[in-house]
Amino acid sequence: MHLPDFPSFSINIGVDHKKRIWIIALKEEKDEQNLPIYSTKFYIFNKEGILLCKLPKPDIDGWMRIFQDRLYLIESFQNMCVYEYKIVDK
Repeated sequence: MHLPDFPSFSINIGVDHKKRIWIIALKEEKDEQNLPIYSTKFYIFNKEGILLCKLPKPDIDGWMRIFQDRLYLIESFQNMCVYEYKIVDK
């Protein structure tokens, strides 16, 4: 699996109820002063490893878990919260 144009590393990985692979990846970019800034995105692949889409990740630090058609972001550092999202297709 190749993340196109992406000098990064994965933070978390999960598989949903349709066997799609969800990866949270961290990307380092440079700002105007050439200082590093970091962004995280969801990369979603089909079971053959073909990139289906990229989605912005909510600004939540912690872990991702997927169970059936639910995505959970577990913020365990500051607020001790669990955020639940239903995975839907458009």
